Amino acid sequence: MPSFEFNEDAIENIHHEVADNLQLADQGLRDKGLLGKPVEAIKPLAAEALATAGVTLPDEKLTEYAKSISGGEDYEFVLD
Repeated sequence: MPSFEFNEDAIENIHHEVADNLQLADQGLRDKGLLGKPVEAIKPLAAEALATAGVTLPDEKLTEYAKSISGGEDYEFVLD
């Protein structure tokens, strides 16, 4: 039976890379002056910005994220 080796360091590096890219995408989006803008106007911009970081969110979470941008609030991403 073939064996499988799990490289924990590689997984950790990928996790950090995604987190860094996500932080850059989030900051770039927040720098666009979207405070107070409608959530529905922010959602496509947020989806595009997150996609550049290799992240997709289900619609419910994307809406929550867009609300946080509109309201100037922090949003906690959970990377699985």
